[in-house]
Amino acid sequence: MPKRAPAIKTTKASELMGAYEIAEFLGVQPAVVYNWYKRGLLPLPVARLRMGPVWIRSQITPLKKHWPTDEAHGKVKRPH
Repeated sequence: MPKRAPAIKTTKASELMGAYEIAEFLGVQPAVVYNWYKRGLLPLPVARLRMGPVWIRSQITPLKKHWPTDEAHGKVKRPH
């Protein structure tokens, strides 16, 4: 069974994020998010559904500081 984050007690649906929501939030393409996931660069998801892994917004928000995007090229800048 794939690893996942510890179970959560209650979460509003608006706080759940899949790859597309994360991509929109971080300003990258969904393929970038899937690549990060496959490479183990994202936190463990709280659940896995048929559509893919699911995270809580509070898991993803810190990533915006660590991986700012290069808006001119839509690419992610790696942290120094």
